Amino acid sequence: QNEPCNMQDQSLFQQPEHSPETNAHGETKTLDQASLSAFASLQALLQTEPQATTRLDRFMLTTGTLPQLNGLQAGKHKLLPSLFSALRSFGQVIFINNPITGIFLLVGLALQSPWYSLLAVIGTTSAQVASYWLGCDKGAQRQGIYGFNGALVGCAIAAFANLDGSDPWLFWLLLAALGGGLTTLLIHGWSLWLLDRTGLPPLTLPFCLVTWLLLLLATLLGPSILPLAATSLDQSSTTSPLTLLSGLSSGFGQIFLCSNPLTGFLVLVAMALASPLAALAGLLGGIVGMLTGMLIGVTPDSLAQGLWSYNGILVTIAIGGTFYAPTVRSLAIGLIGAAVTTLLSALILAGLPIQWPILTAPFVLTTWILQLVVRQTLPALIPVGLHSIVTPEEHRQRFVVAREVMLTFRNQLKNTLAGLPRPSLSLELPPESLTPIHMIFARFDLDNSGDLSLEELYAAMAKSLETTSNDQTQKTSLEKIFKAMDLSGDNSIDLNEFTELVLLWQRLQQQHERLIAYIMPVDRNSNDSLSSTELNHLLASLSLAPLSIEEKHYLFLNSSAELTWSEFVDTLLLT
Repeated sequence: QNEPCNMQDQSLFQQPEHSPETNAHGETKTLDQASLSAFASLQALLQTEPQATTRLDRFMLTTGTLPQLNGLQAGKHKLLPSLFSALRSFGQVIFINNPITGIFLLVGLALQSPWYSLLAVIGTTSAQVASYWLGCDKGAQRQGIYGFNGALVGCAIAAFANLDGSDPWLFWLLLAALGGGLTTLLIHGWSLWLLDRTGLPPLTLPFCLVTWLLLLLATLLGPSILPLAATSLDQSSTTSPLTLLSGLSSGFGQIFLCSNPLTGFLVLVAMALASPLAALAGLLGGIVGMLTGMLIGVTPDSLAQGLWSYNGILVTIAIGGTFYAPTVRSLAIGLIGAAVTTLLSALILAGLPIQWPILTAPFVLTTWILQLVVRQTLPALIPVGLHSIVTPEEHRQRFVVAREVMLTFRNQLKNTLAGLPRPSLSLELPPESLTPIHMIFARFDLDNSGDLSLEELYAAMAKSLETTSNDQTQKTSLEKIFKAMDLSGDNSIDLNEFTELVLLWQRLQQQHERLIAYIMPVDRNSNDSLSSTELNHLLASLSLAPLSIEEKHYLFLNSSAELTWSEFVDTLLLT
């Protein structure tokens, strides 16, 4: 899953996930820069293995962002890219970048009313066309980032317009097209200004602002508008379990301004097909939102319509799995957010002088507040890098990988400081699995002596990179590798020593992409290096103890020293 973009609205900041040879800004390093890394040198010498897939990916073919469909887009079918982009736009409303999810959502909207599907398509198309006209980032266009606010505007018009009245329906179609284009203007402007300065994504704020503007415009021009959705409080109300069940299902539909419980159920199914974790987080957030509504005395009717759960669903998914890796801590904060957004909804409604739809404004405000609070009070809760937001499952897998790698590294570091040898990895594996490594060793052992010299490694590297063996940067890198392999200190590498380091490299290489994607946001000053403070933040996010004085002294020369990304990865490999 190396296709980014389940960013809902983080628009232009989408970059391909970092490969082993990119820096924190997504800039590709040159070969000379990469050659300074022992990890990269081994990558040139050895065969690279693909990132391991998860059991869920193998069991459910619909999960994730389905980047394999991009190959179809590159074919002869010129309309496919636009079609996939539109479908991804619908999914981005619920933080899901998946065209199959988009298909289910369109069906769900049609169940509410065919007008919903038609106007949502018009809003999305208009938003996408505006992004092309403005020259917006093509990667963001393909992933539906510019279309989902337009889709919501179309749904809002379908919800509030009197389409069965005497007013010409063409007026509402034009209004949906106008609104979709305006959302792209807002997203584009936001990404160029406020997101740069605050790090806060616009989320669905463009949808809210444009919808309010269009409702005001329609009121001034005279077309009749259906009574705006109201959510009222009643301290004497009672609620049945059936009301809660209906409200939970309808809450997923209300994200698209649909009150039909069947539509809401299809939204939940569409979410679960791509990300079961997102669906689970949404269910929990919806439950907390409704329970909070019951505590403040909302009417059973508004509960049943899902008007007190949809904002909680969105907040919980955003905090508990999209902008932060799904952990007990992030999910707890997301559920607190679900309660807060319900209270905020009540406060906004109580303060409005007229009946007016609040839409997803409480979700936007609550998510911003939580992001700012977490940033200031919980620096160890590391956000997902803006360039690599995908699904909660992938974010969780990155967390698990990072914890496993850092836990292994801490154990290795303790052994090193205590003068103890590394535990043998080859003893944990069946002998036949080591055959490929033994074949590589035999190929490098030019004199068939049963040992590798530094000169033989030089020759192997020169052959792999098609360079001369006099490249000093490569020699420096290989000397580090040779020293790490030479566990006996006899200035040669035997088969067992070679096998142990290759196994270490293979384990790290398979996890490298996920590891780097997880730890990149730790580099808060974006200098492509880790300080001891930043490394302690990383350890705290993984529930690991901070570095001891001895460990700091071993890893950092002094209090101001830092490890570059290459040095950090090499430290994980060679310690």
